Amino acid sequence: MACYPDATHAVMLERHPEAIAAEPINQAAPEPARACATCTHVTPRGGCGEPVAAGLSDVVGVICYSPNGGADCPAWLATLSGDLEARILAMAERWNYSGDDLAAALSGARSDPDGWLRVVETDEQGGNHANH
Repeated sequence: MACYPDATHAVMLERHPEAIAAEPINQAAPEPARACATCTHVTPRGGCGEPVAAGLSDVVGVICYSPNGGADCPAWLATLSGDLEARILAMAERWNYSGDDLAAALSGARSDPDGWLRVVETDEQGGNHANH
């Protein structure tokens, strides 16, 4: 079964409870390219704001630049659009998320921003989703 717009495996099983078996097709959301430009830690001038975690420096507070643009950075963390982050924060406040729940939501949004945008939109329209 195909779906437009895309739906997750769980959503499709929820919509079609009569289904006795289902196989997800390409459920993995692509991770943004690892680069300084797509990292939460990038400074306004393109340097790394977390050089110790990134293995670029031994000194805290020193801004460093990655020689390969962050392609293999162990501290890389995908950026989130300000709008999506604000909407997740508002949803977390409405539902009294714990600090761990909020961290998990933000991490999930970094790996699947389109999926979390759908979650936020559904929540804002008064719908329910599996986390609540």
